[in-house]
Amino acid sequence: MLHDDQITQFLRKADADEAAMLLLAGETSIDGAIIGFHAQQAVEKRLKALLCFRKVSFPRTHDIQTLLDALSQSGMSVPVEIEAATELTPFAVTMRYDDIADEGDLPEIRRLIAMTAAVREWITRIMR
Repeated sequence: MLHDDQITQFLRKADADEAAMLLLAGETSIDGAIIGFHAQQAVEKRLKALLCFRKVSFPRTHDIQTLLDALSQSGMSVPVEIEAATELTPFAVTMRYDDIADEGDLPEIRRLIAMTAAVREWITRIMR
């Protein structure tokens, strides 16, 4: 896959996940873990697009901290509010396939939406 095509694909899929997150957030019958999954996916894909944009190699992972570490190691400064998105990582696998031990530790839906939007806005500014 060509480099620019990969960036475009990651961003398109991130937009779709964010749209699903927002749509589902308006439904009271939807489990918060499903909304969190789409938030995590949107952030993960946007970070991968940024890594591609900066021509930084990254491992195959769903771990947001690993992706942020790759950005930092490339010399990029990551703002604290973006670092907060690491809270989304458990939604990628653990909360989809394992029993949730303590739902009290999960970020609330408004916070999921805010974290996702902060990452989108930060990456959009950088990639312009």
